[in-house]
Amino acid sequence: MTSLLLLIALSAGADPAGTTPAPAEARAAAERSLPYLMKSSAAWREDRKCVTCHQVPFALWPLNDARTRGIRVDEKFTDDLTAWSLNFCTTNKNDNEFTGGFLSTMVKLILALEGSTKKEDVAKAYEFFVPIIAKRQRPDGSWKEGNFIEIRGARREGIETDTMWTLIGLNALEKQAGEVLTPLARDSIKKMRELGLASLKDATPETRTDWLALRMLVEHQNGDPKQAEKWRKELLKRQNADGGWPFVKDGASHPLVTGECLYLLSVGGLKGDEPEVRRAWKFLVSAQEKDGSWKTTSRQEFGKSGKTKINDVNTHWGTGWAAVGLLRTLPGKP
Repeated sequence: MTSLLLLIALSAGADPAGTTPAPAEARAAAERSLPYLMKSSAAWREDRKCVTCHQVPFALWPLNDARTRGIRVDEKFTDDLTAWSLNFCTTNKNDNEFTGGFLSTMVKLILALEGSTKKEDVAKAYEFFVPIIAKRQRPDGSWKEGNFIEIRGARREGIETDTMWTLIGLNALEKQAGEVLTPLARDSIKKMRELGLASLKDATPETRTDWLALRMLVEHQNGDPKQAEKWRKELLKRQNADGGWPFVKDGASHPLVTGECLYLLSVGGLKGDEPEVRRAWKFLVSAQEKDGSWKTTSRQEFGKSGKTKINDVNTHWGTGWAAVGLLRTLPGKP
């Protein structure tokens, strides 16, 4: 009888032995990462004087998400970094032009500022982002980041990934700025969305896990709920036995991609009480370093170079994503 009850509990996704972390442990892991991310982003800002898509947004994003979860953050640091980032991404003092930075910088900054308290400044910057993002849309409706890494020869899949991130970013921009946007900007977003979705009509996955997660959320936000559920199931099938998700099919679990998947699943409706989420927490909690970071290999190892590389940029990026994934899947209301 005991064995039968245990089998039933396991099949139902229960964790009778307490082997997966409780929400308090996931929350604590995310909180431990914040000092590392603040120090790393401050050093980057001082040395490089550049926002980039990875270094600054992925400090602001966990800080803002932590605030919405009731975790105390350094408000002055967060507000100063937000103001500097918005100024950087809307101003080119040399040419007196609005620049926006990289496409992925704008998109990730939009998502990072969802929980920002500087609503008026954010909305004002978004008004400038819209025409810049529109200008960078390709004739076929897709977007392609300038710093493009081709993964295992799957060039089309990479472009589709950039396109899906941009669509998700536009949805977030529209939601955050709302009626503050001019009618012209709202009309531009509508046209960009239609063209972007059309470019994905016949898209099929190749090897990247983030493609599955992004396709799931794009369908959830803009398309067919049945298709969204189809891609969600495909994504969950790719979860490794240790609870993490790999960057490419059949690969080792990757903290950056695991954080991405948790975030995208959470926006799509998944919460922290599902067994898939708890297993991902287990992977992230067990892989966290003493300084609060997650050592993360570069995407370049999956590209043409094939070299495995861990450096400060990749670790910061992976740490930011891991923290966001943990924070977004904590159960209950913020």
